[in-house]
Amino acid sequence: MHRLYLKSMQQENKQQVATQRQYREILNSEFNIGFFKPKKDQCEICTAYKQGSETIKHKMKQKYDSHINNKEAVRSLKDLDKDFAMNDKTDIDFYSFADIVKSQNWVKDEEGDKMKISKVKEVSFCKTSVHQKMNFRYDFSSSPRSINLKKSSRTITEDLPKLHQQLLPIESKKLKGLLELCHNNDIPEIYHNFYFSLKSKKSIGATNFEAEENTTDSDENSSDCE
Repeated sequence: MHRLYLKSMQQENKQQVATQRQYREILNSEFNIGFFKPKKDQCEICTAYKQGSETIKHKMKQKYDSHINNKEAVRSLKDLDKDFAMNDKTDIDFYSFADIVKSQNWVKDEEGDKMKISKVKEVSFCKTSVHQKMNFRYDFSSSPRSINLKKSSRTITEDLPKLHQQLLPIESKKLKGLLELCHNNDIPEIYHNFYFSLKSKKSIGATNFEAEENTTDSDENSSDCE
């Protein structure tokens, strides 16, 4: 909440903002909103470092700093994903990586170091060479390492298939609501064709008679929106 507050203040070009402590005290005293976090939800590393003695803090210093760097890196990646989801209008392809698993040659990376699969935090592929090289990282603040998938005797020679061959169906009520939003022009007209192309779960699993009824309903909704 404090991060959202800071972002809002930056957008309004306000110079004086409340610190995290001030923000917490204001909400506690004036709005009766607490920020107590149960032990089960607390970070073990952060809690141990903050509550530990100077000796413990000295021993944990490197681990704690690495942990904080990872948290900040993950947070920035999440913010990037949010901006991408809201602003990017391109289509996103999802691929099936079953063939990658079949030809797994994950013993050593290109530097000759043994891969510790249980410690991997991120796996990524280049879209143009997805069946040739796999990149991975043990933490989000370090540079990625690479594994050459071509070294395996079971090298993938064909492009990976798409995970879904068509748009996934959604709930009938949700589809009806989206079409009503199109009808009321609450959704910009540039996106109408996409929403008209959506299918509901009911129409996918319906009998021929039900499918015809759904098609008729969709046509009526489409003509109303137009």
